[in-house]
Amino acid sequence: MNRIVQKIFLACVICFCTAAAAQDPQVIRSAGWAIRIDKQSASATNTTHPKPVELYRDTKDSETREGHFYKMLSVVGSVVSYHYSYYTEGGAHPSYGSWFSTMDLNNKLEPVHILDFFDEPILMAALMQDSTIKSNMDSMVTDKMDVMLDNIRFDCEVNFQTLPTSWCINSIADGEAEICFGLTHGCEVMRGNFTLIKIKIPYKKALAEIFAEAERNKNTMQFLYQE
Repeated sequence: MNRIVQKIFLACVICFCTAAAAQDPQVIRSAGWAIRIDKQSASATNTTHPKPVELYRDTKDSETREGHFYKMLSVVGSVVSYHYSYYTEGGAHPSYGSWFSTMDLNNKLEPVHILDFFDEPILMAALMQDSTIKSNMDSMVTDKMDVMLDNIRFDCEVNFQTLPTSWCINSIADGEAEICFGLTHGCEVMRGNFTLIKIKIPYKKALAEIFAEAERNKNTMQFLYQE
């Protein structure tokens, strides 16, 4: 085999291996679960569920002219956080939006409330300092999540009511986690608007083990999220 042929052969092998590697699913391990992610879907298995449980799958329908898309954000314990976006071109005008959401692999993929992971007084103290929250609370301060949601001013740009389950973990260090809340628009006239709120607070001490695992395995948004 002459040198030119060798170079062409080697280049083909490299291209093939690179393409194959790109198609291989990423595997996230957390709390006994193995979560397999590719560009369009995610599924999970463990010893109790050897048959894959589908977490999400991108869909695009040319007939109904709508699409639904997902991106993995973080995995802490059995809780998966992901970014969801959609569009639809039917009706009087097109509609589109996006937000963060959570699901619990150990509880039939049900949404997970942020207070399951963080102490309410500490969480609320941080939220009360956020400029987006403050501007819609009309100087009111509270240490209760339900009181905040009952009294926060309606904002066409932001739907605050989904905040308790619209979150992910961006980073973990020194007993603290940076939480990102991803909120969609509040009314259709502001369709497509997306609001990101970040706070950094200690997590519940009882959950130190699963947060340590997430930190060790790099299961947070700063490592998992891909455009």
